[in-house]
Amino acid sequence: MTPAICEACHSVPRLLDYAPLIGPAIGWLVLIAGWFVVSLGNDKRETRKEMRALLNVIHDTVAKLECQAYLYYQKAHEESREIGMNIRRDFGRLGDMVATLKKAVSFDVNAELVAFRQKVTGGDFESAARQSRVPTDYFFPEVSAAALALTGKLEEVFYSKY
Repeated sequence: MTPAICEACHSVPRLLDYAPLIGPAIGWLVLIAGWFVVSLGNDKRETRKEMRALLNVIHDTVAKLECQAYLYYQKAHEESREIGMNIRRDFGRLGDMVATLKKAVSFDVNAELVAFRQKVTGGDFESAARQSRVPTDYFFPEVSAAALALTGKLEEVFYSKY
Protein backbone atom coordinates (compact mmCIF):
# COMPACT_ATOMS: atom_id res chain seq x y z
CA MET A 1 0.00 0.00 0.00
CA THR A 2 2.83 2.32 0.62
CA PRO A 3 4.00 2.34 -3.01
CA ALA A 4 0.48 3.29 -4.24
CA ILE A 5 0.31 6.27 -1.89
CA CYS A 6 3.72 7.48 -3.01
CA GLU A 7 2.73 7.23 -6.66
CA ALA A 8 -0.48 9.17 -5.97
CA CYS A 9 1.47 11.88 -4.18
CA HIS A 10 3.91 12.29 -7.04
CA SER A 11 1.22 12.50 -9.68
CA VAL A 12 -0.55 15.39 -7.90
CA PRO A 13 1.20 18.71 -8.66
CA ARG A 14 2.71 20.23 -5.59
CA LEU A 15 2.84 23.94 -4.78
CA LEU A 16 6.62 23.86 -4.88
CA ASP A 17 6.44 22.82 -8.54
CA TYR A 18 4.88 26.22 -9.32
CA ALA A 19 7.34 28.28 -7.23
CA PRO A 20 9.22 29.59 -10.28
CA LEU A 21 5.92 30.96 -11.64
CA ILE A 22 4.41 32.29 -8.40
CA GLY A 23 7.18 34.78 -7.62
CA PRO A 24 7.02 36.68 -10.94
CA ALA A 25 3.19 36.52 -10.95
CA ILE A 26 3.04 38.16 -7.52
CA GLY A 27 5.48 40.80 -8.73
CA TRP A 28 3.27 41.59 -11.72
CA LEU A 29 0.14 41.74 -9.54
CA VAL A 30 1.84 44.17 -7.15
CA LEU A 31 3.04 46.26 -10.11
CA ILE A 32 -0.45 46.43 -11.66
CA ALA A 33 -2.11 47.26 -8.31
CA GLY A 34 0.48 49.97 -7.65
CA TRP A 35 -0.02 51.47 -11.09
CA PHE A 36 -3.78 51.50 -10.54
CA VAL A 37 -3.48 53.30 -7.18
CA VAL A 38 -1.03 55.88 -8.55
CA SER A 39 -3.19 56.43 -11.63
CA LEU A 40 -6.28 57.11 -9.50
CA GLY A 41 -4.33 59.57 -7.36
CA ASN A 42 -3.03 61.39 -10.43
CA ASP A 43 -6.50 61.56 -11.96
CA LYS A 44 -7.94 63.09 -8.80
CA ARG A 45 -5.10 65.58 -8.56
CA GLU A 46 -5.49 66.59 -12.22
CA THR A 47 -9.26 67.00 -11.85
CA ARG A 48 -8.71 69.15 -8.77
CA LYS A 49 -6.27 71.36 -10.69
CA GLU A 50 -8.71 71.80 -13.56
CA MET A 51 -11.57 72.65 -11.23
CA ARG A 52 -9.36 75.10 -9.32
CA ALA A 53 -8.38 76.81 -12.58
CA LEU A 54 -12.03 77.09 -13.63
CA LEU A 55 -12.96 78.40 -10.19
CA ASN A 56 -10.25 81.06 -10.48
CA VAL A 57 -11.65 82.19 -13.84
CA ILE A 58 -15.13 82.34 -12.26
CA HIS A 59 -13.72 84.48 -9.42
CA ASP A 60 -12.14 86.83 -11.96
CA THR A 61 -15.39 87.08 -13.92
CA VAL A 62 -17.40 87.85 -10.78
CA ALA A 63 -14.89 90.56 -9.80
CA LYS A 64 -15.04 91.99 -13.33
CA LEU A 65 -18.85 92.03 -13.22
CA GLU A 66 -18.79 93.75 -9.84
CA CYS A 67 -16.43 96.41 -11.20
CA GLN A 68 -18.53 96.84 -14.35
CA ALA A 69 -21.67 97.25 -12.23
CA TYR A 70 -19.98 100.01 -10.24
CA LEU A 71 -19.02 101.82 -13.45
CA TYR A 72 -22.40 101.22 -15.06
CA TYR A 73 -24.47 102.62 -12.22
CA GLN A 74 -22.21 105.64 -11.70
CA LYS A 75 -22.74 106.80 -15.29
CA ALA A 76 -25.85 108.16 -16.92
CA HIS A 77 -27.95 105.82 -19.05
CA GLU A 78 -26.66 107.13 -22.38
CA GLU A 79 -23.02 106.76 -21.35
CA SER A 80 -23.34 103.23 -20.00
CA ARG A 81 -24.92 101.24 -22.84
CA GLU A 82 -21.69 99.51 -23.84
CA ILE A 83 -20.97 98.56 -20.22
CA GLY A 84 -24.51 97.18 -19.95
CA MET A 85 -23.95 94.97 -23.00
CA ASN A 86 -20.67 93.74 -21.52
CA ILE A 87 -22.42 92.93 -18.25
CA ARG A 88 -25.05 90.85 -20.05
CA ARG A 89 -22.38 89.03 -22.09
CA ASP A 90 -20.24 88.32 -19.03
CA PHE A 91 -23.24 86.99 -17.09
CA GLY A 92 -23.85 84.56 -19.95
CA ARG A 93 -20.24 83.39 -19.73
CA LEU A 94 -20.46 83.14 -15.95
CA GLY A 95 -23.56 80.94 -16.23
CA ASP A 96 -21.77 78.68 -18.73
CA MET A 97 -18.71 78.34 -16.48
CA VAL A 98 -20.84 77.52 -13.42
CA ALA A 99 -22.75 74.95 -15.49
CA THR A 100 -19.43 73.35 -16.55
CA LEU A 101 -18.32 73.23 -12.93
CA LYS A 102 -21.66 71.66 -11.95
CA LYS A 103 -21.13 68.82 -14.45
CA ALA A 104 -17.87 67.88 -12.78
CA VAL A 105 -18.94 68.49 -9.18
CA SER A 106 -22.52 68.20 -8.06
CA PHE A 107 -23.51 71.29 -6.07
CA ASP A 108 -26.09 74.03 -5.96
CA VAL A 109 -25.18 77.72 -6.14
CA ASN A 110 -28.25 78.75 -8.12
CA ALA A 111 -29.61 80.92 -5.31
CA GLU A 112 -26.34 82.85 -4.98
CA LEU A 113 -25.92 83.22 -8.76
CA VAL A 114 -29.50 84.43 -9.18
CA ALA A 115 -29.13 86.86 -6.27
CA PHE A 116 -25.94 88.31 -7.78
CA ARG A 117 -27.51 88.58 -11.23
CA GLN A 118 -30.64 90.23 -9.83
CA LYS A 119 -28.62 92.65 -7.76
CA VAL A 120 -26.59 93.77 -10.79
CA THR A 121 -29.22 93.62 -13.56
CA GLY A 122 -32.44 94.03 -11.57
CA GLY A 123 -34.32 97.21 -10.88
CA ASP A 124 -33.55 100.00 -13.31
CA PHE A 125 -30.86 98.21 -15.32
CA GLU A 126 -30.98 99.40 -18.95
CA SER A 127 -33.86 101.72 -18.12
CA ALA A 128 -33.93 105.11 -19.79
CA ALA A 129 -35.24 106.58 -16.54
CA ARG A 130 -32.20 105.37 -14.57
CA GLN A 131 -30.18 108.07 -12.87
CA SER A 132 -26.50 107.74 -12.06
CA ARG A 133 -25.64 106.81 -8.48
CA VAL A 134 -23.04 108.34 -6.21
CA PRO A 135 -20.17 106.07 -5.09
CA THR A 136 -21.48 106.09 -1.50
CA ASP A 137 -24.90 104.73 -2.51
CA TYR A 138 -26.13 101.73 -0.46
CA PHE A 139 -26.48 99.78 -3.69
CA PHE A 140 -22.76 99.21 -4.21
CA PRO A 141 -22.07 97.33 -0.96
CA GLU A 142 -25.09 95.15 -1.75
CA VAL A 143 -23.57 94.23 -5.13
CA SER A 144 -20.28 93.42 -3.39
CA ALA A 145 -22.07 91.33 -0.77
CA ALA A 146 -23.89 89.33 -3.45
CA ALA A 147 -20.59 88.76 -5.31
CA LEU A 148 -18.90 87.67 -2.09
CA ALA A 149 -21.76 85.29 -1.27
CA LEU A 150 -21.43 83.65 -4.69
CA THR A 151 -17.66 83.24 -4.58
CA GLY A 152 -17.79 82.13 -0.94
CA LYS A 153 -20.32 79.43 -1.73
CA LEU A 154 -18.23 78.22 -4.68
CA GLU A 155 -15.14 78.00 -2.46
CA GLU A 156 -17.11 76.17 0.22
CA VAL A 157 -18.33 73.61 -2.31
CA PHE A 158 -14.84 73.21 -3.80
CA TYR A 159 -13.21 72.52 -0.43
CA SER A 160 -15.97 70.12 0.57
CA LYS A 161 -15.42 68.07 -2.62
CA TYR A 162 -11.65 68.27 -2.92
